[in-house]
Amino acid sequence: MVKSMNTRRTARVAGAVCAMMLMAGCGQKPADEVVEYPVGDTVKTEAEKTSVEDNSEYDSEDYGEAAGTLAYISEYQKEGTLSYNKELTIDGMKITYNLSYTPPEEVERVPTYKVNMVSADEALEADIVSALFGDTAVPMKDSNAFEYHYEEDYGNFLFAELQKRMSDNWWLEPEDVHYADLDTLSSWIDKTTYYSHIYEGEYNGNTCRLLIFYSEYAKRLYISLYPKNIGEFIGDTSITQMGCSDISGSLLIGNWDNSRIIDLNGTMSDRSNKADLSDKDISRTIYETFKDVPGMLIPEDQIDVYENIYQGKTFDIKGDSLPVKCECVFYTDKSMQSENFDGAVRNGYAVSVGNTVNGIPIYKPNTPDDIGDYSKEFKGGVVLIDNSGVFGFNLEYSFTIEDEIYDDTPLINIESAVTELNHFYDNVNMEDLYSNVDFIDIDLVYFPLKLDNDSEEDEYELIPTWVIRSQEERYIINAMDGSLIFDIN
Repeated sequence: MVKSMNTRRTARVAGAVCAMMLMAGCGQKPADEVVEYPVGDTVKTEAEKTSVEDNSEYDSEDYGEAAGTLAYISEYQKEGTLSYNKELTIDGMKITYNLSYTPPEEVERVPTYKVNMVSADEALEADIVSALFGDTAVPMKDSNAFEYHYEEDYGNFLFAELQKRMSDNWWLEPEDVHYADLDTLSSWIDKTTYYSHIYEGEYNGNTCRLLIFYSEYAKRLYISLYPKNIGEFIGDTSITQMGCSDISGSLLIGNWDNSRIIDLNGTMSDRSNKADLSDKDISRTIYETFKDVPGMLIPEDQIDVYENIYQGKTFDIKGDSLPVKCECVFYTDKSMQSENFDGAVRNGYAVSVGNTVNGIPIYKPNTPDDIGDYSKEFKGGVVLIDNSGVFGFNLEYSFTIEDEIYDDTPLINIESAVTELNHFYDNVNMEDLYSNVDFIDIDLVYFPLKLDNDSEEDEYELIPTWVIRSQEERYIINAMDGSLIFDIN
């Protein structure tokens, strides 16, 4: 059944839509049960909807609750671009909607998930370490065991990841952030508001190092793994560095003072990628790798081979060009000075995970204040993979996936989502607005919703939502029942 969702800053929840869904016999399809769904059924309240003419005075009593069509994403895809264009006047203030949304062709279904917020958990950490390293795990508790020397140890990627966490005010309280002395950090840190533990062990046939970093301040868990020695991993001890290509198929090497761009299909056209994995091979291998690691499940729906780790989907930006994967490139100091990038090796791919569900983005706030205490940021990461399997990863969690609740979820249409916004504006003092409101953008986005704001239990679901934007604000509307979750100024 459809669960009722709490709103945050609205006067009421559009619960009538949810009730009508149940009365009409329309609901989600549980993952373990096939439910016949009458596609195209219209959901209405007891009162008939009264049409609002363009540029007419809006009256919530006449207009009634949200009304519209519930359908699976496959039905919306058949319609092509969904549009909603209307201008309303509420208490003398104009509200204009010019919205359009084209469902991505690659989206086959819209599942919902049960998710849990991460917390400090010694037992979970022990289980993760055991699942990855087995009995080879050695905690690096010697405070002098993890020093970073730039010239000698440039390939120590794990240290670089620890540096980022220690110098980031997203992760640490201001008094804990390190702005200096970052070239020597302890490999084992236990503080009141955060901890950082590094282990060494055997993983997938390689000696690797594992970083587990948790911040109580940010409510985030960071897990990173890399081969201890990149050269030994790739089979050439002269290799000390690794990079990943970008959306154009290019690799940026060097530093700010001396950088260079390598065109992989130009400069390295004589050296193809040693990894000959299909897209399906990549997704299945990543899923199988993490499915039995406690707290680290990555559903295949959240593995996107073409989600470029720098700038989004490659085929969106490159237009008619073929999609491009992010490639892993290994090289030496001499490679950087060579015209043909001699000695460099293309081996494997950097795959984005946890940033989308079947191509639908997961909501990411721009700043920690965007969603305050109501919910937390749902983060993802990058997995490195070649023919031998997964050989490295950077994974960031605010939530862990527990299980799939529904295999596919019918969605309200744009008109139903807009109706709740009209109710919202009907219950605010329009004189407080400085100008007319123009809504110019809408997107279907996953959002981790807390089921009961008054409960101390951190029970969440990752659900589809409509995010409607004006130039000043964003509104997140539950795409399952039409309720306004909250607005972001």
